[in-house]
Amino acid sequence: MKTIIQYSILFILMLTLTSMSLCHKDLSEYGKWLKYYNLQHEYFEEVGEDLEFDLNWAKYDLNSEGIKLYEPFFIYSPDSTYYLDLDTYSLSIETKDGKLISYGSGVDMKVQVVRLSDSKSLTVLFCGSTCIPETAIWISNSNLEILGFTADEQGGMVPTKWEVELESGRFKELQMDTVLNLTDAFYYEKERLKNIEFVNE
Repeated sequence: MKTIIQYSILFILMLTLTSMSLCHKDLSEYGKWLKYYNLQHEYFEEVGEDLEFDLNWAKYDLNSEGIKLYEPFFIYSPDSTYYLDLDTYSLSIETKDGKLISYGSGVDMKVQVVRLSDSKSLTVLFCGSTCIPETAIWISNSNLEILGFTADEQGGMVPTKWEVELESGRFKELQMDTVLNLTDAFYYEKERLKNIEFVNE
């Protein structure tokens, strides 16, 4: 009888731990992005061939005051060797009455990896009006995934993921065979940058 009770307790504990791990997975940045748009991870498929980006590390063009302002929105690698900067190129923010405010993003968006050891940056993705990088996750200390959208010819938004390998300077593009009609309420504004008040003037 005691053994049955012990096994029952162990089984309940295992179910609890499994449930906790699933909740943690759902709350990851990738999981939150998928859930926000009601998308499924398994529907991503690679499009085209692997592409290359220039492994040209350049001086990071953000001063110490700017770094302090944008730092809450940087995404650090697991070993904190790098951080990912998705915002400083296109998004102007300022402090007003103790709050962060922005008047919106520019058309061009650039994703940079910044190396903390020497404050140099590497551009891994540059988008004009054809794509919107919204958020990202680190898969390892040198590999990451950028999540966002690519605009189709009719202006619809195609869910897109860019898998980036820093050491090789290569990345691949994956898309879903679906189109969302989005004009506002984007994830990056409503969730990732929710501490910024976006002002329309």
